[in-house]
Amino acid sequence: MTTSKTPGGLTRPPRKETPLLLPVPEAARLLGVGATFAWELVHSGQLPSVRLGRRVLVPRAALEQVAASATWPRATEIEGRNTG
Repeated sequence: MTTSKTPGGLTRPPRKETPLLLPVPEAARLLGVGATFAWELVHSGQLPSVRLGRRVLVPRAALEQVAASATWPRATEIEGRNTG
């Protein structure tokens, strides 16, 4: 990473940006949920994802949308989840 200069000539530290697409475990970490739960959300379609080759990735915009939504799906609402 390189540093950048502000208009006043000061050096600005490098900014670490979140990639546009994240692996499901990293998306889970950012959302504060477990990887297994994140995979269940992906498989049920409640967390949008894209497939690039063999990789399943979650768009950063989808994470922001899910995090901003007022409702999270309950475990019992996820298709195929064995709750008992």
